[in-house]
Amino acid sequence: MDSTARKATLPIELLLICAQQLSPRDLLPFLQALPRLTSLLPQRIWQSRDTETGQTILHLLALEGLAELLLIALQNTNITLNQRDSKGRTALTLAVINSHEAAVRAILSDIRTAPDTRDQHGRSALSYAALSGQVPMLKILMSREDVSLETRDAWGQTPLQNAAANGHLDAMRVLLSRLEEAVDSKHRDACAKLALYTAAVCDRVEAFLFLLGLLPGIDLDDCYNGARTLLWVVALSGSDGVVRILLDRGVDVNACSSTGQSPLSIAAGRGNERVVKLLLDYGGVDLDSQMDDHAYGWGTALWHAEVNGHEAVARLIRERGGVSKGRLYYRHSGSPVTESSSSDGSDGEGGA
Repeated sequence: MDSTARKATLPIELLLICAQQLSPRDLLPFLQALPRLTSLLPQRIWQSRDTETGQTILHLLALEGLAELLLIALQNTNITLNQRDSKGRTALTLAVINSHEAAVRAILSDIRTAPDTRDQHGRSALSYAALSGQVPMLKILMSREDVSLETRDAWGQTPLQNAAANGHLDAMRVLLSRLEEAVDSKHRDACAKLALYTAAVCDRVEAFLFLLGLLPGIDLDDCYNGARTLLWVVALSGSDGVVRILLDRGVDVNACSSTGQSPLSIAAGRGNERVVKLLLDYGGVDLDSQMDDHAYGWGTALWHAEVNGHEAVARLIRERGGVSKGRLYYRHSGSPVTESSSSDGSDGEGGA
């Protein structure tokens, strides 16, 4: 064979016909081998989805972090940048979740990208970067002016709260710095206060202390979330590390919710033994305040510990002189308690 003979190649039209017969997943290695085809693919191929994941070829390029191919793809006017897969995630979101910074830069370089597109959990790309504490990724995303720092997910959490929930201090610093640049300090403090509550509930002590340092004038006895104090909320969640800090700061240990539930009674009813012990050791706790749980029953902290089967907690309260008194509205089965069925001591009122 003549050494000067050219290597035979298929016409581009034939290659495109072959590409159109492939699924998105099979097309990926095809484009890696022939990257020039990426800028020529028709719209139908860009819109074709994997049957299991709902992902397009663009999703797969982002998932694999193929930044160079993504840049070539963006030259194609047929591409649809903000399509969502079966979980509602865009190519940008997948690139962020998989920490592909170059791929994220490539996608954000196109003005057609909608960076705040949210998935089935209401989370944007920025939310995921905050959740995982990816500081460089946060900075890349926030280089776009149309990225919002206050989008809320399905649980009502902002990116700053997402970072606080996982204790990512450096991510919190980046987000707070940008909040201060974008809005006034009063608004930044309001956002920091929400993040403080999130850190408290998740028992992220270091994050809680960091945010507390930014809010020197905060009233820790201020009501939050339906007339409940922060101590009440963390007593419910069992965040004993934060409970210690709040007690050291001198919060009202007996501050009740709007239904009369004290921090001790809600912790006892949930079986949060370490929190109960901290509250009892603090001193000045009203052992016999009676809480009204509309979904279950009315009674003292000891009574709620007993009827919920938290014997270790009940023993702690008994040792301090607590009284067991209360009445069921509903049994554990969910059926209402009638007068006849509550006439005995077990379902009705009990004595110490």
